[in-house]
Amino acid sequence: MNKDEYNIINKTAIQKRIEELENTDDYFSQGSFGEHKFLKQVLSQSTPLIPEIDKAYEAGILDKELSLTFDNPKSRYLNSLKLDL
Repeated sequence: MNKDEYNIINKTAIQKRIEELENTDDYFSQGSFGEHKFLKQVLSQSTPLIPEIDKAYEAGILDKELSLTFDNPKSRYLNSLKLDL
């Protein structure tokens, strides 16, 4: 089974690199143009992290409320996990 993998990126650093590439004299060289195109693609496919955490938090609250009303094994399992950051 192939699962999607996600990485956290530094949007500010990527935007700075894009600006650097756009301001170089050799912008249209094969390497610079390819890197610029790739970095723009990465940014276009990225999702801000904080809103995703907020959505997950809200879903967790809803799941907890539902588990109080219904038997919910998934909720019991998730509540037993601990996340150490």
